[in-house]
Amino acid sequence: MNSPIEYNSAADLINSLYASIDMETLNTTNKFVDSWKKIVSGIKPDGTKLASHSRIIDLKNNILLVETDHPGWTQLLQMRRKYILNGLKLKFPQLEIHTIAFKLKSDNFKIKEKNQEATYEAIDKVLDKRLEGEESSLTCKENNNESYKLPSDLKKRLDNLRDCILTNS
Repeated sequence: MNSPIEYNSAADLINSLYASIDMETLNTTNKFVDSWKKIVSGIKPDGTKLASHSRIIDLKNNILLVETDHPGWTQLLQMRRKYILNGLKLKFPQLEIHTIAFKLKSDNFKIKEKNQEATYEAIDKVLDKRLEGEESSLTCKENNNESYKLPSDLKKRLDNLRDCILTNS
């Protein structure tokens, strides 16, 4: 059984900690993280934003794990996966990265009900605004391609159906 190491001062503890760090590995890791930012920032037109909303978490079994702070950023990064992988493989062939996996930052998904209701209200307003412009041109085509306005009772039923769908989803 190993006995605990005794330190005479905080300086001894810090020196012991830094002595165990492989500086070459640390430098390679820093270069790799910086390269991620540079490669992703090179994506047009939104690369700088993609880089600021993502970060490398781990590299294990030739899979690079990247964390994003929103599913939208994850989707944009996934669409550019080949470009990013090619850039990383060119700069760091020794790492043999095969793919990129994404993880969402968990603390962004603790949605409070109040905020969620406000979001639904905003969506409803946008949908209502879009529908206002379309209501005047709501027509149906019969088999003979003649257009006619919807009967008011059918329009009311469709509006009720729309409201029901929006409130239950």
